[in-house]
Amino acid sequence: MAAAALIVFAAPLTAQPAVAQPNRTFTVTVTNMAYRPSTLRVHVGDTVTWDFSDTSSAHSVTATQQGTTHDYFDSGTMTGGTYSHTFNQPGTYPYQCNVHTSMGGTIIVG
Repeated sequence: MAAAALIVFAAPLTAQPAVAQPNRTFTVTVTNMAYRPSTLRVHVGDTVTWDFSDTSSAHSVTATQQGTTHDYFDSGTMTGGTYSHTFNQPGTYPYQCNVHTSMGGTIIVG
């Protein structure tokens, strides 16, 4: 009797590389004395564009924290138009309008 040979081919187990998310752009609308949405979650490398739809009053988008561990951003005072910032560091970024300090928002970068 001939001995039967058992041959097993196994595919090597390799980890699949993580698929990078393309950098995305999000919009925050500045209207009616508010940022909409007021809180936004994004990934590192994403860009946030503030659309100053409220042309009846000047506004700004200004980070309220500064330092080497935070991306600092400041649109300056604007009436109409857009301002964009790309977030390259994870963290929580509160911001406000320097003209109307009761207007505030937060970008959470994870």
